[in-house]
Amino acid sequence: VKKVDENVIHVDGSVDPVRDAELINLELALADLAQVDKRMQRVKKERKADSKEGQALEKLAAVLNNNEPARNAELDEEEELEIKSLGLLTRKKMIYAANVADSDLATGNAMSTLLEE
Repeated sequence: VKKVDENVIHVDGSVDPVRDAELINLELALADLAQVDKRMQRVKKERKADSKEGQALEKLAAVLNNNEPARNAELDEEEELEIKSLGLLTRKKMIYAANVADSDLATGNAMSTLLEE
């Protein structure tokens, strides 16, 4: 997410790093949901819906369908191992970096403060 000079034309017409972060998170969640749905279909086809993997996929789908990142799904160790190979992007920790002026490095600025929230 980049906070740029107000004089630079943004694709959405205005500079809003919070909106941009939300859009990126939505795109990542949709990609994860597509992957979870695809794997759920295969698991059901193989009649393993009651397996630990099936249970984990159900939990993940519920969270993702609720517009939350996959990291919010509460999985036990066994379920975590079962879905690890999916490499879900919203299951990973998220780091935001804001592009600010040198004078704002220590304290941030109005835009970076909004992003922190």
